[in-house]
Amino acid sequence: MKEKLIHLKTLLLAGLFVLLGLVLLVPLAIWTPAFAEKIAVDAPEFAYLQWPCTWFVWGSALPFYWALIEVLRICYRVVKGRSFSEGNARSFTAIGICAWIDTAAYVICLIVLWNLQAVSPPFLIAMAAVILFGITVGLAAEVVSQLLRRALELQTDAELTV
Repeated sequence: MKEKLIHLKTLLLAGLFVLLGLVLLVPLAIWTPAFAEKIAVDAPEFAYLQWPCTWFVWGSALPFYWALIEVLRICYRVVKGRSFSEGNARSFTAIGICAWIDTAAYVICLIVLWNLQAVSPPFLIAMAAVILFGITVGLAAEVVSQLLRRALELQTDAELTV
């Protein structure tokens, strides 16, 4: 019974991640260009940044979606009873790498926009939040990956002892 509950919760989690990925496609595809257009109209001195910034946002979504795929792989392995596996450790490492890539991209973007004097205080706060979130996810994924690897070592040692 307990195992079925874990399967159900894991499937629900996977479904929520799929829903999250689909829901975020709408702002990426529709709202991002519209928002960039509004900024270009409201602040014509920054109109030349409209498409580079839009492409940047679209490009920064690629590591995010790759991390979502890795989360779905983890959920699949958990449902199959392979919670503590090298595959899950590799997936968490990949999630961490995706977070670090996005974080680095946003830091570079912030530096470039700062040098172009195109950073407003609300934008700075939003960018800082994204960067802080990326650092947090990157570190958390690395810690979980190392914990999984350590658990695998202990499991292997226990199997060899018995």
